Amino acid sequence: MDSWEVGLAMARRKTRKRNTKMDSSYLLPPPALAVVILASIMALAYISVGERCEDLGREVSRLERDLDAKRKVLGNEQSKWQRLKSKPQVELALKAFGLEMDWPQQNQVLYLVRRPWGQAGQLATANQSATWGQVAN
Repeated sequence: MDSWEVGLAMARRKTRKRNTKMDSSYLLPPPALAVVILASIMALAYISVGERCEDLGREVSRLERDLDAKRKVLGNEQSKWQRLKSKPQVELALKAFGLEMDWPQQNQVLYLVRRPWGQAGQLATANQSATWGQVAN
């Protein structure tokens, strides 16, 4: 080989090394790539949290509808019970079953006074129930 051919071969080798180094360069620098990955993760987390909030909102509204329906049923039942325990209804029921009863006198009515846990409840007469502090013996 002639010296000019050796020089040409070395020049080609250097050019090839330089070109291969340039070809292996990154599409994005590592810090920019890290920012893009972090932004993607945060976007996915935001979407996930948004979906979860919407699911919880739907669940809350469903439970509120159920609560409203149950409150309506409760109101109807309480109204029915108030009607049934009124004096005319009780008297009709007594007649229907053939029972002869009379309403108690005021001094015959006893009330159970609620005491804190651990203490025995005591009875108070109707006259004493106005004060609720006096207890019958």
